[in-house]
Amino acid sequence: MLGGTVVYPVAAGEVGLMALAGILIRREKLGFRGWLGIGLAVLALVLVQISRC
Repeated sequence: MLGGTVVYPVAAGEVGLMALAGILIRREKLGFRGWLGIGLAVLALVLVQISRC
């Protein structure tokens, strides 16, 4: 069984990759809230990784 500190970064990273794929492949445009959400997800990933060290 995997702990939350392993599962959460993978799940959040997947959301970021899907948003990036939408921008690059489908030429979707993100508004302020979209970029803010991606930025907060990246920040959360960084904070989780820092707390694991």
